[in-house]
Amino acid sequence: QIYDPLEAELPAPGVYKVSDGKRLLRFSSANEKARRDYNQRFLQRQFELAKLCRQHRMYFFAIATNDDVLGALQQGLGIRDTQKTQFRAPPR
Repeated sequence: QIYDPLEAELPAPGVYKVSDGKRLLRFSSANEKARRDYNQRFLQRQFELAKLCRQHRMYFFAIATNDDVLGALQQGLGIRDTQKTQFRAPPR
């Protein structure tokens, strides 16, 4: 699963403007219950996806778009490579 951190958690409490290029929407992220519910829905969807992966004997990784992808894959696969060279092409 590759996700944007904004999918997991609303931004810090405040009023924000978002646009799809055609419409402009303002929303407030100040309501604590709404923030918890938003995060809980993300975690529930993530749990269901992980469960589906387990049922089909597939690996499940949750990697945020701002994560170190190589490190996350190594951790998820149980690879210890302190030099971070396992997946790199050899020098020419």
